[in-house]
Amino acid sequence: MRAVALQYKVSQAFVCQMRALRRGTGAVQGKPFGGYRRSRLEPYEPPSGSS
Repeated sequence: MRAVALQYKVSQAFVCQMRALRRGTGAVQGKPFGGYRRSRLEPYEPPSGSS
């Protein structure tokens, strides 16, 4: 693991986590990100569209 971590310039912990992910799921893929995230202030904002 140390040699792989040095080769790709990542930590040994990261290599260990990726091995565990591959062992558990059979693939090494990042989690999806993005999408709509509501504002924390949305409940306090006045309703829009009614003028």
